[in-house]
Amino acid sequence: MTDAPKLGFTPFARLHGVLVVFCGENLKFGTATQRALAPLGDLVRRAAAADRFTGKNGTTLDIVAPTELKLPRLVVVGTGKDSELKRKDVVKLGGIAMGKVPAVAAEATIFAEFASGALKGDQVADLVLGARLRAYTFDRYKTKRKDDDNRPKKVEVNFACGNPVAAEKAWTAAAAIADGVVIARDLVNEPANVLYPAEFARRAANLGKLGVGIEVLDVAAMKKLGMGALLGVGQAASAVPRRSPSSAKASASIPAAYRSSRRPAWRT
Repeated sequence: MTDAPKLGFTPFARLHGVLVVFCGENLKFGTATQRALAPLGDLVRRAAAADRFTGKNGTTLDIVAPTELKLPRLVVVGTGKDSELKRKDVVKLGGIAMGKVPAVAAEATIFAEFASGALKGDQVADLVLGARLRAYTFDRYKTKRKDDDNRPKKVEVNFACGNPVAAEKAWTAAAAIADGVVIARDLVNEPANVLYPAEFARRAANLGKLGVGIEVLDVAAMKKLGMGALLGVGQAASAVPRRSPSSAKASASIPAAYRSSRRPAWRT
């Protein structure tokens, strides 16, 4: 499976690799973004006019090899009206931004600033969450593609923001959510001949390191509880059945640091 990109935080002044910025309606940019794009003059507006790009939420504008910035690519992502954006929208925009980073790019910088100004720590964390989920891949069992040699072994994505320390602190808590989603996606994507009951139980037991309470019922325990229907189905399989008696018990044991009342857009 392809390694996840290395995520970092940096001041607005440091630009590396593909640059992704955000703009509101009518190409309205934040202050830091305007400074970064100043060397381009009116190039962005001319390109936007040619492509009929106005900054509508979710739309994008690509400018390849802007020589004035000495960067391989500039991507502008529209946010629409900032006042109408909700937390889930910020997560989605992070996914869109990550999706515009070419597969052959080894570095990228995503500006954590909307037209209304630089994002706060929690907002940056939501943006990173969307990017992290968008970058997810499951290619463990796929054959090597012809273009794999052109892809970088490691990808680094930095989020330029007003307060990198606060953003990194906020992301530390949100990263647990991303890790949980990745674990769930991996379990869903594994084929049944790999993720048979005993293997599922083994992987679930590893969550105990995070403070999750895990209890797995073996055949004897299921017989004692009268779970004949499940055992009857299991008799037709080569793998011995296992079952968790209560998912509620497991979730109740998750430490507060790994729980969140937020409902990010998992399908980013």
